[in-house]
Amino acid sequence: MEARTVTVDDGTGIYTEVHGKSGPVLCFVAGLGDNLCTWTSQVEALADQFQIVMIDNRGSGNSTTPPGPYSTQRMADDAHQAILALGLGPVIAIGASMGGAICQHWATRYPEDIERVVLSSTWSSPDVITGVLFNHWKGLAQRGDRQALIESLLVFCYSPHYLLARPEIRFGHGLSLPF
Repeated sequence: MEARTVTVDDGTGIYTEVHGKSGPVLCFVAGLGDNLCTWTSQVEALADQFQIVMIDNRGSGNSTTPPGPYSTQRMADDAHQAILALGLGPVIAIGASMGGAICQHWATRYPEDIERVVLSSTWSSPDVITGVLFNHWKGLAQRGDRQALIESLLVFCYSPHYLLARPEIRFGHGLSLPF
């Protein structure tokens, strides 16, 4: 593993880790509030077949925290500049939640960086639903209701197919998770 902090054009330090020595390059981009540890299981499973780059978004993990607010476009610029500084690419960009929104901007702003994009639990642009969700999560966090926040975030991660196939996950008076 090679750890490196790349300084991008506005002076922010973007922390990166590169795992694996050869193969196609996978670049994992985490979601809001997550750091690159989100992808540890995937790295362990894939590092023998791929070269893997993980990025801590600005304001998370080991990256620096400049004054906000931050946009997904700005974080796409960070990913682009990090990949250039590492001398890697094109990459298969993999993003979850906000990481997926970052990857979409990255692919449209810098198509030469991207071979493919893999998206999970994400959105293409903010709309009324994401606005309501984000405000709900912000309210739960401000009240300190960690359990409700985690449960609500997990529901966002489940597909309708997954939920329909698992009636043991209930809604209403609390959420009952199968783990």
